[in-house]
Amino acid sequence: MLLDIDETILDGADHRPVITLLCMVAEKRHDWHPTLSQAARMIDLVERLARAGVRMPVLSQWAEEATEEAAYPSPPDARRTVRVGLADLEHLVADLDKPAVLVLENQLADGSFVQDMAAALDDKRIVEALRRMWLRLHNGGGKGQMAELAADEGKKFAIVSPRVAILFDGDRDGPGQPSDNEPRKAQAHAAGIQNVHILAYRAAENYVPLVVWESLYPRHRRRISQLRAMPANQRGYLKKDSYPGNGLPRQLTVAGRKLTEADFDELGPDVVAELRQILTMIHTIL
Repeated sequence: MLLDIDETILDGADHRPVITLLCMVAEKRHDWHPTLSQAARMIDLVERLARAGVRMPVLSQWAEEATEEAAYPSPPDARRTVRVGLADLEHLVADLDKPAVLVLENQLADGSFVQDMAAALDDKRIVEALRRMWLRLHNGGGKGQMAELAADEGKKFAIVSPRVAILFDGDRDGPGQPSDNEPRKAQAHAAGIQNVHILAYRAAENYVPLVVWESLYPRHRRRISQLRAMPANQRGYLKKDSYPGNGLPRQLTVAGRKLTEADFDELGPDVVAELRQILTMIHTIL
């Protein structure tokens, strides 16, 4: 999250939430662009802790860099800003310290896809968030209860608006068709979960680059060649039994190499743009 921290939080009787907050900023879990005066006050706290024998290397490293960074204008950032002041500081920091939640129909299959897709598109922040459990993948157990589960996860955030998102399959038979997940998206919105994406294609299987299928199932080259020959607006709506195997691959690799953006380009002209939309949605809750 992008934070706007009021330096008066230092005037409170308890510095523990302040220290927790600064650690999250120092670890780049959340972003804060302090002014020079704000940085100076926070650095003073860090230095007092060090003199008292409190060893926190991550804060010491942040203190070395903060003044220099504060001397330059803040970079443009379109993310929603969370105001952090002395009022309700403890609850605010607790909300920011909870992992963001992405609700998926199938945590294992769809979760692996999201992780590998983020790596392929070089989204280091999301890869790091998954590794460090700053982003938690929640198994929806099927589309029927995903909106309700997301709303329940949202209730765990006391002050910061729910850091929860949902990724639905498209479940469409062709381009331009409505998804039967649209009512579930509306249900989520009504429950306060605004970050919801419905895939344009039928399901995540349709977003797996064909080179992955070729690598995993070399004996199915004829079938994969048929898939490659199909127009994107036909292939994107095939059911999972049209692909080799019994569902999503657990890892998107080709002969041990990591996928790249170019591997996804063959799936259709709008696929990479849509995948980046999904990553942007995830960033809004991180």
